[in-house]
Amino acid sequence: DGELQIHELPLALQDLGVSVEGGVKGIKELLQKIDSDGNGSVSLEEFETLFDVARLQRIFEEIDEDKSGTISEMEMRAALKKMGVSVSAGDAKRMLRSVDTSGDGVISWDEFLK
Repeated sequence: DGELQIHELPLALQDLGVSVEGGVKGIKELLQKIDSDGNGSVSLEEFETLFDVARLQRIFEEIDEDKSGTISEMEMRAALKKMGVSVSAGDAKRMLRSVDTSGDGVISWDEFLK
């Protein structure tokens, strides 16, 4: 029917190299987040959104070198340097503050997504 049902979602995610913690409960929670029309299945558009989020999560995890679940100023500067972008410490702090809505000095996953 062109849509993924909840029982088809784990295999589709596995094919993309995405794992979901929490088993069936985790899959149901994920479905609630991405099922924008609330019909209990995942359309191609919704799946593409999920794929984009999974790609961003991989980028976040790569930048998060210490695996703390957040991106520090030093990690951000290191990631930019890998891309050939050099920023001063002051510029890096300003960049981080512009994304760090909680004010805790690091970028969380939720802040990274926004």
